[in-house]
Amino acid sequence: MKNKLYLAFLILLLLITPCISKGDNGISVPDKSIISTSVVREYAKRFNQNDDELYVQFVPNSESADFLARNIPRFKCPDKQLEETYYFRWWTFRKYIKQTPEGYIITEFLPNVPWAGKYNDEIGSSMHHFNEGRWLHNREYLNSYALFAMRGGSNLRAYSCHVAHSLYNYFLVTGDDSHLKEFLPDFIQNFGEWEKARFDESKGLFWQIYGQDAMEVSICGEKSGNAAGYRAVINSYMIAEAKTIANIAKRFGNPAEDVFEKKATALQKKMLQTLWDKDAQFFKVIPKEENAGLCDARELHGYTPWCYNLAVENGHDGPFH
Repeated sequence: MKNKLYLAFLILLLLITPCISKGDNGISVPDKSIISTSVVREYAKRFNQNDDELYVQFVPNSESADFLARNIPRFKCPDKQLEETYYFRWWTFRKYIKQTPEGYIITEFLPNVPWAGKYNDEIGSSMHHFNEGRWLHNREYLNSYALFAMRGGSNLRAYSCHVAHSLYNYFLVTGDDSHLKEFLPDFIQNFGEWEKARFDESKGLFWQIYGQDAMEVSICGEKSGNAAGYRAVINSYMIAEAKTIANIAKRFGNPAEDVFEKKATALQKKMLQTLWDKDAQFFKVIPKEENAGLCDARELHGYTPWCYNLAVENGHDGPFH
């Protein structure tokens, strides 16, 4: 199965790589594209016609076609619904690029929401922004966003988030590891602050309030009097963070490598032992209450460990049979 997925990814990469036009950052690419920019422009025109543009940020609808033609990998396939979805996601993504006094950021909402930061920013969605936006040719947008997240006015721990893991994935696309080296001390400090605020040594697990896990209201959260619990979401994120910090530390010869390898191993082992329901074959929540056991509800966020390859062995594949 893995080999088939890798092959499909390589074929897709081969299809879109020669189609990249000259980006905002001036990267030179082949003049003869397999897929013309007209494909992008046609989709942008159609989406614009069907949109009631209530909120305008850095790239208005009137400039969307030019922006997308310069910045995104182009894609064409026989399944036109899939193709349309691909371009619609990019057309939508550019709506959320916002220019602030502290540089570019990506917002989660277009209208201002009272729970967001000073520029309507929210750290909880940043990992998705980096994972999708890393394919933009102009790196200025995400480079600026990374600086804002790590050193600007963003509240790194307002919601569960794996910022180091996201920036490492960004590096895997760009090949530029300067941010990883610059922010390694910040990643380490951020992990330590999470431990102070949300790590329960008696359980060996992180806990979180369901709303601050960025997974909205949940059954198991409502059953708990304080809405807090030991959840697969935050623990998966923190395992991913620890593994990533160890990888970055190894890359730059930092002794933190061993420390974070051990943290990741211990936390992953504890999560698999404690939050896995053998009967239900799924990850569940333990409410943060005295003598509490696993909540009896299976919730979608229980799939989170598989997103980070944390439950691929030792019988943790029940939901996929």
